[in-house]
Amino acid sequence: MPLVLKPTAKNLRYAAAVFRAGGVVVYPTETAYAIGARFDSRIGQHRLLRFKKRTDRKFTLVAASFGQVARHFRLTPRLIRLARRHWPGPLSVVVNARFAVRVPGSAVARRLCRLSRSPLIATSVNVSGQPPAYFLAAVLAVCKKNPEQPDIILDGGTLSRRSVSTIVADRRGKLVVLRRGAVRIASAD
Repeated sequence: MPLVLKPTAKNLRYAAAVFRAGGVVVYPTETAYAIGARFDSRIGQHRLLRFKKRTDRKFTLVAASFGQVARHFRLTPRLIRLARRHWPGPLSVVVNARFAVRVPGSAVARRLCRLSRSPLIATSVNVSGQPPAYFLAAVLAVCKKNPEQPDIILDGGTLSRRSVSTIVADRRGKLVVLRRGAVRIASAD
């Protein structure tokens, strides 16, 4: 089993070093526990796909700030307005064919992104199609059954059950809601 640590300042620095080295970490977000790697780590992405038992390389990312998103991705003016209105929070915007990104409400997730100097993949800790994990025992149960193990688990305690993030895309100037979630998007947005 992987090392389980509380998300103290020292342990967040350690987890960020694991991310920078291409590792995989389980961490709390504002919606559920996520398993992730740096978005630009091919090794990390490969490990996540094995963990999730899937082949689809599309991921949701979390970032430290709007500035960190802007350094790595180009957003349309409409998505910029939405992001400024709803971040930090559970609104993910599609930035290319592979990634949607959000600045999460979770201070732990934002700090990990800042310390890792990169947006991080934030896919739920579960095999695809199974329910997300909201507490450590559920995370450990998923990991115990999985041959692909994360390097570290950050124990953020029991998380409140919240809706998933809303995912939106700007398609030729029209806002399209790809997944309904915690943030309600009006057609006027």
